[in-house]
Parts: sequence; C-alpha cells; structure tokens
Amino acid sequence: MIPVVDRSHRNDPYPLRMLIDKGIKFCWYKAAQALQSADKVFNDSWQEAKAQAGFLRGAYFFFDPRYGGKEQCDNFLAQQINFSGIGCLGGCVDVEDLVVFGPDGKEDPVETAAANKWVADNTSLVILRLRNFLDCFKEATGRDCVIYTYNNYMREYYRSAPFPNNPMWLSSLQKNCPVRYDTGKLPEFWQYTYNWSGSDMDGNYFTGTMDELNALAGIKAN
Repeated sequence: MIPVVDRSHRNDPYPLRMLIDKGIKFCWYKAAQALQSADKVFNDSWQEAKAQAGFLRGAYFFFDPRYGGKEQCDNFLAQQINFSGIGCLGGCVDVEDLVVFGPDGKEDPVETAAANKWVADNTSLVILRLRNFLDCFKEATGRDCVIYTYNNYMREYYRSAPFPNNPMWLSSLQKNCPVRYDTGKLPEFWQYTYNWSGSDMDGNYFTGTMDELNALAGIKAN
C-alpha cells in the first residue's frame, strides 16, 4: 500500500517538502464545498504540488445534498483543475455527515443536526443529486469521480445505493482495510487515521501498487 494524506485550510501548515521527506507521494486537496468559493488554501497548495516533480495530487469536493448535484459539480469544475493533467488522479466527491459552522467558525450543533436530519428525510432526492453530480463530472472530464465515504453512512443515508463504476475512498479506523458496501471489493483508497505521523492530517493508503497509482495519474511505467 502507498501512503497518502489529505489537506484543507483546517489543517495546520505543513511544508510539502516535509511530506515528501516522510515518504508521501500523493495528497488529496480540498477544492471547494457545495456552492461556496474555493477552499482558501487550495490554489496555492495545488500549484505548489503541481510544480513538485514526481509528486501526485488529487482534488476533492465536499458534497452537500441540500443543493443540486449539477450545480455543485459545476462549482467543482469552475476551480479550473485539469483533471487529465500528468500527475493528477482526477477528482473526488466527499460524501459524509454535514457540519454547519456558525459566524464564530465553530460548529453549530443545532444546525448540524437539522442538516443531517434533512438528508435522512430526503433519501431519494439525495441519491438523485449525487448521481447528477457524478454524471456531470464524467461527462465533463471523461473520468469516473472517486467517492469518499463511510460504509455505514452509505447504508444509513443512501440506503446502500450502489456506485460500482466509481472508485472509492473509504474511511474506517480499524486494523484492516474494509471492503466496499456495494461491491465487496477493496476500495482504491483507505483512510485509517485522523492523526497521521502525530499531525492533524488524515492518514490514508492507496491500496494498489505505485505503478497502478502512477497509471491513474497518467504516468506511464518505464
């Protein structure tokens, strides 16, 4: 397995050189969320990773099913990411519990609970909007979007709706990598800790080989 991390503006600063020195060859960067503007550190982080020879990168988008799937996909695409660029693994849509923050930047537990109740009460619409997002992304880029999620979350909120054609990035803080709820196969990515190497970053693995990871990033084997 190949070690991977993911980052957004909520993570503490961590020099890219230090990641590389610790054996990290790939990072997922948060691009945007719902209908909001780009994550405030995305552009700088993305360009830094893009300029680092041999370092692979991927962009993820936090999905909020209270909004239209195509509109959110359009927002993702508006970030001007070349998903076919050498070294880019394409896109990922983050499908998990919603968190609503108040004006002070802290989580609002009442609004957070209400948002997730809305998701639970509107399953059919939620599934349709996610499929619309995935269809929009595939039509625009020619690539199947990776889905980041939890098995139990998809079972509870999406009634185990299958997405067999989409690579998956599963979060599971257990000893062994879980299999996908919909196909019974290993996911392409596995998030196994929220505290990689003593940091506040998530630790992940690509479950294949380095050659397979490079191939996904458009890098041909020698």
